[in-house]
Amino acid sequence: MQSGQTVHATLCDAGNPCVWLSAAEIGCNGSELTTEINENTELLDTVREIRGKAGVCIGLATDWRRVDQQSPGLPMVGLVAAPADYRTLSGDQAKEKQMDLRVRLLFMNRLHESIAGSGSICLAAASRIPGSVVAEVAENRSPGELLIGHPSGITPTKVHARATADGIIFDVLGFSRTARRLMDGTVYYPHPDKETR
Repeated sequence: MQSGQTVHATLCDAGNPCVWLSAAEIGCNGSELTTEINENTELLDTVREIRGKAGVCIGLATDWRRVDQQSPGLPMVGLVAAPADYRTLSGDQAKEKQMDLRVRLLFMNRLHESIAGSGSICLAAASRIPGSVVAEVAENRSPGELLIGHPSGITPTKVHARATADGIIFDVLGFSRTARRLMDGTVYYPHPDKETR
């Protein structure tokens, strides 16, 4: 880093490319909410530099200082920490025993209020790679899923991984989303065989 500080990071590309950092290593605790991140210009500058350098490594930017212009969304950056109790954005209590780790995902230099679906895929993959920043803090309580503590609560993500002579193979990486009907209606349009005036 320009400051001379060394930061350990894991750059993983599954779902979307993300850079995973230890929250503690850059002065965070892993339970921060919106204003604690979005109004911390020193933190955002640090994250931007790391994101820019990662973007150069994977060909998304030619100069880390121009990453916001050359690749404004990717890679995303996630600050990870071991499980702990914390308050969500709605004021509810998230419990340590209900999660495998905590994450604060930054997208376009702003805190994501939960976790992007593609970010959850990448995080789940990184949690199963020995030596990754994510694997260092994740509990991995279940072999088939990762329970992600984020600002809005806890999201389960499916992950089935196995070690082979060539490295880690992922048989499943996935997540569930809920849906609800927003509208029901009828649309009238002219029959294609009838002349319209």
